[in-house]
Amino acid sequence: MPTAEDINALCDTACSEISSPENAEIAFFGGSFTALPRCVTEPLLEVADEFTERYNLRGIRISTDPYFLKREQTAFLSKHKISAVELGIQSFDEEVRRKNGRRENGLQDAQTAIENLKTDLNCEIGMQMMTGMFGSTHETDLFTAKQIAAMKPDTVRVYPTVVLRGTELDRLFQNGEFKPYGIDEMALLCAEIQEITDSANIRVIRMGLHSDIDKEKITGGYFHPAFGEIVQSLIMRKRLETMVTEGISELTVKCNPSDVSKVLGHKNMNRIYFSQMGIDLTVKADSTIEINTLSALK
Repeated sequence: MPTAEDINALCDTACSEISSPENAEIAFFGGSFTALPRCVTEPLLEVADEFTERYNLRGIRISTDPYFLKREQTAFLSKHKISAVELGIQSFDEEVRRKNGRRENGLQDAQTAIENLKTDLNCEIGMQMMTGMFGSTHETDLFTAKQIAAMKPDTVRVYPTVVLRGTELDRLFQNGEFKPYGIDEMALLCAEIQEITDSANIRVIRMGLHSDIDKEKITGGYFHPAFGEIVQSLIMRKRLETMVTEGISELTVKCNPSDVSKVLGHKNMNRIYFSQMGIDLTVKADSTIEINTLSALK
């Protein structure tokens, strides 16, 4: 556990190198911050408050279990420069939560936490879900995504389950009790999940684990360094498929320059996909086209 002195040293170094402080945040991630004793969190937040004010940072971002966001905790957070709170919900399916040692009433806890945050803080609210957990199915993961969409947080992170050596999940994986489906199937599921959150105007700020994870510890699951890019490619593929008519051998589309790589697909996966169908996919960049919009050329 870092001390206030540790945070002070880290912030002193990092803040001096920030080029756009108004977009930067000090983040306390990797656990349930509000579950820690007040004697631990208050000194940390006081140091973060000081640097936020000194360097005109956007604020402080924390992640936590929604169970630990009662009014007492949100009232405490309101005294500090909190810019974002992310709720680690993993799954809203009660059977999945039970099988993975999670607390009951996850949906109710999240709803209460959001109400308390909206009452006491004016901050960005995020949610973190985990797909492909032990005992989960496509249906339970889609149920969780739909419940998130109904609660309308500002952001969401989607983390496909990764098996780490020496964990209980690793034991279940090694003895065959946990049988992950293929990563391609998981990417298709996550593409469907993102379409659900996109339709609710919820911004996906992370799809897949960060690439700096210690890969030597991974024994199974759904890690891919370009997982998010693959998911974006699949979303674009579904849109392209709606433009395909019977008998065509060429498909030419225009898109915003920032979308060209997603339309072609990770490592040209969409171009290859359509080529196998006998269709030559051509993508033309056009800065007048809105981002995430495709326009077919006849």
